[in-house]
Amino acid sequence: MSAIRVEGLAKRFGDLLVLDNLSFEVKDGEILCIVGPSGCGKSTILRAIVGLDPDYEGKIYIDGELISGYNPKIGFVFQEHALFMWRTVIRNVEFGLEVKGVDKKRRKEISMDAIKLVGLEGFENCYPYELSGGMKQRASLARVLVNDPEVLLMDEPFAAVDAQTRNILQEELINLWQRTQKTIIFVTHSIDEATYLGSRIIVLEARPSKVRKIFDNPVPRPRDRTSIPCVELRREVLSVLKEVRGEVDQHS
Repeated sequence: MSAIRVEGLAKRFGDLLVLDNLSFEVKDGEILCIVGPSGCGKSTILRAIVGLDPDYEGKIYIDGELISGYNPKIGFVFQEHALFMWRTVIRNVEFGLEVKGVDKKRRKEISMDAIKLVGLEGFENCYPYELSGGMKQRASLARVLVNDPEVLLMDEPFAAVDAQTRNILQEELINLWQRTQKTIIFVTHSIDEATYLGSRIIVLEARPSKVRKIFDNPVPRPRDRTSIPCVELRREVLSVLKEVRGEVDQHS
């Protein structure tokens, strides 16, 4: 059964059609990576799924049920860490549980479990300004995980960190996914990131966006991004993206 099903998604910003009859499915327990030209609506898709932008045409289902507005089964990790600078790591992670009225002892237990899961144990009493960029993103992920969502939406969460830290965070995300088996939709501009992380990869067309091609990723885990199968898959994905960009240039 598909965890998420998107049917005929269309979205306008004024007279600008961004998404046009876009449809795809996300399998239960997979990492689905979405790549495409800049401005093609990748983030818009995630915002529609999570309920941040309900003004769209089409239908979105989770576990066979139609989504209308916010759904607690879905967690969202943004590009920027969006931490409260006046709260420590654990107080940031606890925030959602605090809003829900979870008692202090229990929310601390749950939050510490999430902090350990993302590798921040020992930094729970630090403030965001004391953390590196990668650690801030781990804290943001922990803040989402405490709510135990079934589906994680991740909007270029590692784009702002350096290449070495990005590779480390990718490895940690795979480890977390293997332990939790959560369904993940991961938006990225990086073909290398998509082929390293993704169970499948969706390539979107330029605006107005539709699905151009879906790649199954046959490379077994743990993956060596320098291996011939990984390099060949990157080449195939890049070839399709070049086709899309070439069509954009012809019409510009």
